[in-house]
Amino acid sequence: DGKMIFRQLDPETKDWGKETPISSRAWNIYPGNDVYTYFFTNNGSIFGERKDTGAVEKVVDWLACDVDSNNLNTYTVLPDGRVFAVGADYNRSTYEQTCELILLTPVDASTVTEKTELTLACMNLDWNLRGQIVKFNRASDKYRIVVKDYSEYSSMTYESAGSNGTMVTQSDDGLTKLNTEIMSGNVPDMILTDG
Repeated sequence: DGKMIFRQLDPETKDWGKETPISSRAWNIYPGNDVYTYFFTNNGSIFGERKDTGAVEKVVDWLACDVDSNNLNTYTVLPDGRVFAVGADYNRSTYEQTCELILLTPVDASTVTEKTELTLACMNLDWNLRGQIVKFNRASDKYRIVVKDYSEYSSMTYESAGSNGTMVTQSDDGLTKLNTEIMSGNVPDMILTDG
């Protein structure tokens, strides 16, 4: 029926375990921890489904951490809440690859150096622009581009189209939220309109 589900293989019975519905955005899922049933990546962030409520919430926004998620090879959420990742950046001009080990540790927001924030509203951030924003944010000591990706508020539904396969429909919830915020006076500094 086109819905996203997760099944864990039971090694004892050598059969599929129970069917668990998962977010329609969870294309790559990773093992959970004490708080989250599983993690998944979507549009440059890590999301998790809470064990207690079943709600999906953003756990890590790589862009907010000045990490280009396009360059990540793998990550894991450690039991203490820190996130470990391996990244690799390929320079097309010199044909050199630079690897980095990343360890994110949660900190109190008041300990972070304050910068003037410039808000960029978009629906799905382009991979190239994502990299440029990370470079800008790392280099600037006065300004920081904060991306608000409204596609996170939209949902996908999958319906059977008979012999034609599956029909995918995306809601306009993200665009509606952006319009509502603009009408209420919460206007972003920049709006990306190409995509």
